[in-house]
Amino acid sequence: MPNEKLIETSDAVIKAYGEFTAPTEQGQQQLAKIKEHVKAWFDSPSLILTDPAAFSLDRLVDAELDHSTPGDQGLGGIRLGGLSYLPRLAARHRSAVARMDNNDLDRLRHLVRAHLLCGYLFAEFANERNREGEPQLLPEKLYEMWTQIIYPPVFNLDPRNKDEEDIKEIWFGSTGRRIRDLLQSHGANWQDIDMQILTCYFNGGMLLRMLEGHPLTDEELVNIKMGGTIDKKIPPAGWPMLSEEELSAFSLEERAFLEKAQLELILDSKKELEEINATCRIRPQYAKTYRVLRRSKRETLEKMRANNVDSPFNSAMLRNYDRIISYKHSLMAMFFKSMWGEDIENWAGKEGRHLDRAGCVILLGSVAIVIYAGYIFLT
Repeated sequence: MPNEKLIETSDAVIKAYGEFTAPTEQGQQQLAKIKEHVKAWFDSPSLILTDPAAFSLDRLVDAELDHSTPGDQGLGGIRLGGLSYLPRLAARHRSAVARMDNNDLDRLRHLVRAHLLCGYLFAEFANERNREGEPQLLPEKLYEMWTQIIYPPVFNLDPRNKDEEDIKEIWFGSTGRRIRDLLQSHGANWQDIDMQILTCYFNGGMLLRMLEGHPLTDEELVNIKMGGTIDKKIPPAGWPMLSEEELSAFSLEERAFLEKAQLELILDSKKELEEINATCRIRPQYAKTYRVLRRSKRETLEKMRANNVDSPFNSAMLRNYDRIISYKHSLMAMFFKSMWGEDIENWAGKEGRHLDRAGCVILLGSVAIVIYAGYIFLT
């Protein structure tokens, strides 16, 4: 007898296997053995739904079956393909769900949960997973980790062969069809996007089980929040960066933001410098370009300081901008000296609107620099 929490899902899967027929007696015997194998697997006392996983499933179901909140964005604004986001199921079928009485609303909740749970159990069944040596995660921790990475998934959830693909279709259909049938019985217009939503649920359940065995580190989770990637890029050598001592004062998320903004600003400044050095080869033009950038840095810093909320985080952002842009200007001065043997300040002259029009203006719209400075303006 399966765990009580798993009965609805196990009954649906076993019933789906029972619906298959074979034209020969040998085929019928093979189907009977497969059904018994699946039933024995569900009856195993080692098959459980952990409390953290149950907590995560219940919270996601609550979010997806909210049909009263305006808008239809799903939990976390999950993106899929060319869609801006994948809508939550109950909001997409708001009228049909609103027509349901309490019994059918409760039924819909059980069906969506069973479908998520079906994916969760399929991951264990298909990958022959066991819980030996798996870490114990707090419910809130697992839930945060899970909802941050449902799409795109960190783990490859594609079937590994045709047999596994066929089995996945059986499991998926066993619980997915019942959600469709209930919604259609209340007038829902079922379309391809609804199958995408159900696929998201099923794969989300699989991912939840995989995360229990291979949870992300705090640093990996923060990096995913900030940029959707686990791997870190290494800034080019020589450019100034916030020290470990400066970064240690911030939370993991604040630190990740500072490091990401710092890297983008360095890479953009380096690219800008390389393009100036490659294209601006006339001495007066190069000096005037330097003057334009010098003035831009001064004005930007003035605006950043004027709009800066007095906080350690904003101060670090401002300090980092000053250091990186000043370093870029020092490299320009070194290049000027090596090319023409003179001090660039002697040629740059005074700042002024009329004078500053004459420089090489190819890179004055530097995106990362504008975004970096703009963050301070908006806080």
